[in-house]
Amino acid sequence: MSFTLREGQTLAIIGENGSGKSTLAKMLAGMIEPTSGELLIDDHPLHFGDYSFRSQRIRMIFQDPSTSLNPRQRISQILDFPLRLNTDLEPEQRRKQIIETMRMVGLLRITSVTIRICWHPDKNSVWVWRAR
Repeated sequence: MSFTLREGQTLAIIGENGSGKSTLAKMLAGMIEPTSGELLIDDHPLHFGDYSFRSQRIRMIFQDPSTSLNPRQRISQILDFPLRLNTDLEPEQRRKQIIETMRMVGLLRITSVTIRICWHPDKNSVWVWRAR
């Protein structure tokens, strides 16, 4: 399979069950290693285990946030993780950004609770925010 996706374009990968859609997504996200071929972003090869470059450009949003987010972590911890990986923000700057964003989207009330006690729509919102 080969495709080029330019900035601003959207690509839909569709196919029958077992055709490799999830496998492709997992390879792009670095969750599994390709058995052949290469993955490139901006002509930069993506090597398995090189997460710093990849995580700044690719995000996964799973279908069910209940099974893909750590149920023991507070929302603030879940949202802090990608900021720690992908920005140079200091801890206090990250905390302020999380609080301000949660306030803007109307979810400030759940920032200090664990994901396990959130309503499903709130879990989805947390997943999308985390992936941005």
